[in-house]
Amino acid sequence: MTFFLFFYFSVPLIIIGYGFIFCKLILTNTNKSNDLGFLGLMGFLTLYFISNLFHFFFTFLDFNILSIQIIGIILFFYAFITNQLKKLEITKLIILSVILLPLGIIAESNEDFYHYYLPYMKYLEASKIIFGLVNINDTLAYSSNSLYDILVLFKHPFLFKNSYSITILYFYIFFLIFIFNKVIKTKDVFYYLILILSIIVFSSLRDFGTSIPPQLILIMCGVLIYECIILGYSNRKISFLLCLLTLAIILRVNSVIILPIFLLLIFFYYFRIPKYIKENYLLVVCLSIIISFFIVKNIIQSGCIVYPIHNTCFTKLTWGIDQKIVIQKNKKLQADSKGWPFYAKDHFNIKDKFVWKNLKSENFFTYSEYANTTPFFWLKYWIKDSNYKKIINLLALTSIIYLLLIINSKKNRESILVHNNSKYYLLILSSFLSCALWFYLSPQIRYGGAFCFVFTFSLLFKYFNSIVKRHIKTTNMVILASIALFYLEYKNINRILNDLNNELISDYPWPNLHQLNINEDYINDKKNNLNFYKRIYSKKLLFDNNSDFILMCGNVKFPCIPDGKEVCLGKQTKVYGYMIYSRNYNDSCYNFMNKNILY
Repeated sequence: MTFFLFFYFSVPLIIIGYGFIFCKLILTNTNKSNDLGFLGLMGFLTLYFISNLFHFFFTFLDFNILSIQIIGIILFFYAFITNQLKKLEITKLIILSVILLPLGIIAESNEDFYHYYLPYMKYLEASKIIFGLVNINDTLAYSSNSLYDILVLFKHPFLFKNSYSITILYFYIFFLIFIFNKVIKTKDVFYYLILILSIIVFSSLRDFGTSIPPQLILIMCGVLIYECIILGYSNRKISFLLCLLTLAIILRVNSVIILPIFLLLIFFYYFRIPKYIKENYLLVVCLSIIISFFIVKNIIQSGCIVYPIHNTCFTKLTWGIDQKIVIQKNKKLQADSKGWPFYAKDHFNIKDKFVWKNLKSENFFTYSEYANTTPFFWLKYWIKDSNYKKIINLLALTSIIYLLLIINSKKNRESILVHNNSKYYLLILSSFLSCALWFYLSPQIRYGGAFCFVFTFSLLFKYFNSIVKRHIKTTNMVILASIALFYLEYKNINRILNDLNNELISDYPWPNLHQLNINEDYINDKKNNLNFYKRIYSKKLLFDNNSDFILMCGNVKFPCIPDGKEVCLGKQTKVYGYMIYSRNYNDSCYNFMNKNILY
């Protein structure tokens, strides 16, 4: 427990240290901020850039990781000793970290950890960047792995533990500090609703994965756009927005669902763009470089700007994966998010939990065809999933919170919307358009839906409160915030006690780390002069679907290839010290992958 607490409280020091140096070197004096929430997220952005730049030339050895950690801590203490960090902000961080400690103690990591993320970090630790990584194991080439480009820097060199969830938790903590500061400063019901909804909705760390951090950042972006449009323009807000938006897109490209709201901001202030760029050219250049590194890394590893979006792929690159596979994978992901598995289960009377095969029949849409249908067709299958219930529950929760807030409230004499009605209308319309874009692209709550509806419902009730002119008492805010925090604490402490009583945590307080063993779960193999570890069938670390399954590589050293997937390997060459893995030009890879395109 001692080492866990040491790690838990040292993580934010490293992050803040790098956030401090980013803001000091890149932001102009007028754009600098004492907000520790923003500073922390800029630490994540800086660490992403450092990780990407480093991996272009080196592997992540223990000494390298330790050096980066020590530099971050030194930067933190330099900023603290020289009074460049507000002690009140540090106090908030300490208090919130203590309160949310139970959230960080989990028995199991996110369900995708052993399939995507741990194997990806094994790659980062074993090799510098590889051309055609997608042909070794395409799950390693997803652009959403960017979060783990950051998290690999928090591996402790002397004692490996499954500790990556702690760093993800600090995305949440820095987000809460950012929103909390807004509430304290303004007592605006809009910020307050976002705060309470976020405490209740994001109360389970195991559900975070790579999907929640970018949504938290999008909410912050939405808050900054709200301030610029309703409260007035400032270069500082725009600088914060651009930094956060860059981080959100890097972590998950479908963060583009914020586009309608962002375009509204441009509509109001397009004439300020040239002057802003001139005054903040260093920040613009810096963010452009970070985005460029993100794009180049993806092209090198997969042949696509964003994998697996087939429209962004360069078909003539020898190390790019077969375009037919990219198209099928993209269509499968789209179709699944719109209810295709329920459609297939109804048509074929399937009882299995998952539907992975590209089923074909008369009067039946394959997932490739289903992805191209309109909502008028797929809506009836989409509602068989629980996503629409989560949206309704969120609306009901927002309504209840607001009704409790206005108990014993007084009426304001004047509405604050006298000069802002049209701006509110446009902002609400834009937020609904963002929801519509989410619904069209990937209508799953974890793929942007939480951002869309937390932001939209908070904005709607803010507007409604301005119409009814209610002045909400601070006492009501404090009581409801206390109840929300009590709910989060009770839920997580109760979960921990149940896990301990049922002996579900083998390495308390760390998450369980499941090990795969040579000759039992994987074997040594060789193809095209590439020595690799083949993941063979066993009962460990697999998505079991009765007659079908997906094997996870977990902690197996890189390169690990699940059984059967080695058919995708083509020739390997070495140029100037960089490995290049070409795709297999016959159809054997496509034929294998088409049986289960998610494998």
